[in-house]
Amino acid sequence: MKNSLSTTLVLVLILAHSMTGQTVSAQSGAAEFIVSTEPLLLSGNRMNLQLQFVSDSDSIFWRIVDVSGDADAGIDIRVISERTAEVDGPEVTLRRQPLTLDQLPAGNYPLRLVDAGNDNVLLDELEVVVSQDDAFNLAAPVRLWPALPTTMDQVWLLLDVPDQCESVQLLAFVDTSERITLLRQPPDCSGLANVPQLQAVPLGTLSEQDQQMQLIVSASEQSAGDLTAAFRLRVEQRLPASMAGSWSDPEQSGHGINLEMLPGDRIGLSWFSFNQLGDPAWLIAVGDHVGLTATLQATIVSGGVFPPDFNPDLIERSPWGTIELTFSSCNTGSMRWQTQADGFSDGEMRLSRITSNPGQSCAGPPPAAALRPAWYQGDGSFFRLPSGTSLP
Repeated sequence: MKNSLSTTLVLVLILAHSMTGQTVSAQSGAAEFIVSTEPLLLSGNRMNLQLQFVSDSDSIFWRIVDVSGDADAGIDIRVISERTAEVDGPEVTLRRQPLTLDQLPAGNYPLRLVDAGNDNVLLDELEVVVSQDDAFNLAAPVRLWPALPTTMDQVWLLLDVPDQCESVQLLAFVDTSERITLLRQPPDCSGLANVPQLQAVPLGTLSEQDQQMQLIVSASEQSAGDLTAAFRLRVEQRLPASMAGSWSDPEQSGHGINLEMLPGDRIGLSWFSFNQLGDPAWLIAVGDHVGLTATLQATIVSGGVFPPDFNPDLIERSPWGTIELTFSSCNTGSMRWQTQADGFSDGEMRLSRITSNPGQSCAGPPPAAALRPAWYQGDGSFFRLPSGTSLP
């Protein structure tokens, strides 16, 4: 049984961008910074760290308490060790904790790792130089939502803006052009959430294209702006998964279809209707979709008895005919059919969307999961520092 609370802590600092030079280690007591160069020079105001903790018991866990300080006095990363249970463990236990510091104020100051549970004992220290950088650098490639957009989708540009207080808006974009120009907005931290998000800029519904795009960010509507990033914008003319849901003819309330988008460019359809004698009819159909149309082979199902007397051996499935679907938008389309079954006739009707599957919408904004930055690893790993002010 491990009774000792003595621990060894190692801090490994990993930059978001690669840095050249020989690795230098600065060791102080029970902690260590490992970086590629010293002093640590940062361009911009975001730093991605990875904390690596080493303890002599697997019942000891370290967690980040907070980050405090300012550009004059330095920034303290306060951590604390906690015993979770009396557990037999290996001689050395390694654990890693991601940490992102955002809104780092410009200045030259120490970055300190302190033990909050032991009178704020200094574990290690490293000099940090943050320069005032007016450049607006974005990670490349720029992400799109949906990742594989179609001509049916509302397309969004997802940006990981270095300054979370600063926003951008679409200034100029022509569907057939090769340039997207964004306008920088003044910093405003009043509406920021605790969880960082990518900024989503709507581009609208786009025509079919596959071209290399240039992203330009301008400080004002009069400035030309500079090339910020380049990425491939690929939009296909096909039916997206978000076409699934319930559809009907608005002028024929009382019957309708349910669509399910299947793997391999396949569509499943269920049509709840009636024959010409007024008896309920249940049709199911499956087929392929190409572009914005789909051709399905339909089967009619009969012979069932209401549960608990249902007997699957009594079910009869008979060929019914062919159904053709054509869509003009995410919410409108048409349906035409030809049938050889008794009690039915050929015809067509308009289609309008009634419902969509949860979490899927052609026109809706990206969900929260799509807006999560890759560098954000969950609760306890992110600290935003107020821009231009001292830290609490």
